[in-house]
Amino acid sequence: MSFVFALLFAPDVGRLGHPDFVTRERAEWALSTLGIWALPFTAEGLTHTSPEVRQRCARLTAKYRSFAADLKAAAVLLGPWEPDPWALWHDEDGRHRLRRVAVGAGCSHWAADQITPDASSCWWYPPHEVCASGLRECRRQPGVTPSWFSPW
Repeated sequence: MSFVFALLFAPDVGRLGHPDFVTRERAEWALSTLGIWALPFTAEGLTHTSPEVRQRCARLTAKYRSFAADLKAAAVLLGPWEPDPWALWHDEDGRHRLRRVAVGAGCSHWAADQITPDASSCWWYPPHEVCASGLRECRRQPGVTPSWFSPW
């Protein structure tokens, strides 16, 4: 019943910036009840003029953005294409997610730790190359075939 109520009354994202606190809370509750079906409404609220609406929409979409980032990390780990080492090195949040996904996929902690090397501990080798070699090692463990490998 609450889902139907939320579906009927949630799409008004403007109520997230209403002067009355209870109205704002009810609007946020209605949108959170919709779950993933509220994303089109909250996505338009991320660019709203009211900072209250933007903050509440960002809070409502945070778990879905986090899930999408985890899926991207899994795609990098299991994908057959070699990622750009510089792009991988400069995406710190992506590297930490990639490390977490690699450990969850069964990679050794030693190989996964190479994905997130400390720049000061890599004085003998460029850190972006250490990161890329750690990713290559993690890809070997779950059995990902690189794109350049041909079984013929």
